[in-house]
Amino acid sequence: MTDNQRIADEDLRRYREAKQDLIVLHQEIEILESKCNRMVRSPEAMMWDTGRKDSSGKPIRVQLSVQSTRAGNTQEELLAALADRRAYYWQQCAATERLAMDIEMRIGSFCIGVQARVLSLYYICGQRLEQIAVTTNFSYHHTKRTRWRALEQYGSRMKDEPK
Repeated sequence: MTDNQRIADEDLRRYREAKQDLIVLHQEIEILESKCNRMVRSPEAMMWDTGRKDSSGKPIRVQLSVQSTRAGNTQEELLAALADRRAYYWQQCAATERLAMDIEMRIGSFCIGVQARVLSLYYICGQRLEQIAVTTNFSYHHTKRTRWRALEQYGSRMKDEPK
């Protein structure tokens, strides 16, 4: 792999890495949600039978008080952490979409035709080279060569671009 190809590959892989980070964040949110669901009880479960009965013979139900420690209420802290994580997740989603649009614009301005399409399908859509070969109706080896040439062109244009 040449220097130009390595530079281009590193730049284009940023979107894939950002998508992987989103998957990890989503999994963290699911873990927090399951913890919250385990802690939150139904209103019926929040009632406690004291063993006493009213005049009609039905048990008296008394609502349990929420216990708190000096560090605070763990349920509230967990819900706050969940809300913060969700807000951060949506911010990262927006940033990832902006990154995808930026990379798509760069691909369109640095490469043309089939080269641009191969790079876009590979790095933005996440397709394998075999799938791209079927989509573009080229052989696998031609698709692979096209990707290498497109990376070379992309990398050389990145070096020429002012920062």
